[in-house]
Amino acid sequence: GEVQGEEMSAGDANLFTLLKATDKMDAYNEYMEEYKKGQLKYGYLKVAVADALIELSQPFKEKQAELLANDKMVENLMYEMALRASAIAKETLREVKDLVGLRQAVK
Repeated sequence: GEVQGEEMSAGDANLFTLLKATDKMDAYNEYMEEYKKGQLKYGYLKVAVADALIELSQPFKEKQAELLANDKMVENLMYEMALRASAIAKETLREVKDLVGLRQAVK
């Protein structure tokens, strides 16, 4: 570990930032205390960060699996989004034409 009083390296700071960002404050505080005492075992910190990131990403993996298993639902969602995007694009184009005076000229 680091000797107390030395500035934390960028790599160490990154590991602590990731652990804090995953809302694992008990682990963060425990490892920070060990760091400050110069007794931090980096292998354990790295495993804690990896586990926290895996836990954080689990809902995304589950949603991805759900979407991949239901092609028809994804196809329907894409169709609905395309219709909404088309309506917005048509309205935007109408507004632009009105602003530059093209609508009157085309009539």
